[in-house]
Amino acid sequence: ATQLYKSYAPSLNIKGQVIGGTPVDLNSTLYFLNKGTYAGFAVAGVIGEYLVYPELKQYIDDNIYPNGTALFKDLMDNKCILNVAFGYSKTDIFSYFKIPNALDDPIAKKRLGENLLGNDGKKLPIPTIMFHGDADDVIPYQDAVNYAKSQCAKGAKVHFYSDAGKQHIPEELSRGDSLVQWLDQTLQGTADFSCNL
Repeated sequence: ATQLYKSYAPSLNIKGQVIGGTPVDLNSTLYFLNKGTYAGFAVAGVIGEYLVYPELKQYIDDNIYPNGTALFKDLMDNKCILNVAFGYSKTDIFSYFKIPNALDDPIAKKRLGENLLGNDGKKLPIPTIMFHGDADDVIPYQDAVNYAKSQCAKGAKVHFYSDAGKQHIPEELSRGDSLVQWLDQTLQGTADFSCNL
């Protein structure tokens, strides 16, 4: 949202942001989550895109088996985050499609490409602190590293904190105090936003 805020809320005076476990590339995130402990997040992600983009909805409706339609309906039935996270472990989302390589279709590629963080080629307009555990089991770590590097190469102010051995949830929990400190430093103008990758 902050990457685009100047186009929809230019009057806001955003001093900086702190983001962690950042999903950069939905395509690689879907493959990363598929068949894993948190596969339900992959299904929920596809449903989110399905509900927003009519042409993607039509593509999925045309190419999904009835059990896939049932899975979508089940997940859309007011599931809480814990049900999504743990209720669909090991799900192979691609097994619900009639066609192989469902994400390789031009319709899917177009939508996933539009939602690629930084796809507009612009640099982040505000200073950013990113943090990510290198053992993240929900969001691909290397995608976040590559995004931070690409933003720094464009002249953005991005400081990246990498935490060895941390998975997604432990990383988020362990950074609580740091988040408050970073936000306080950001408001005071003392946060370190220097590129370090």
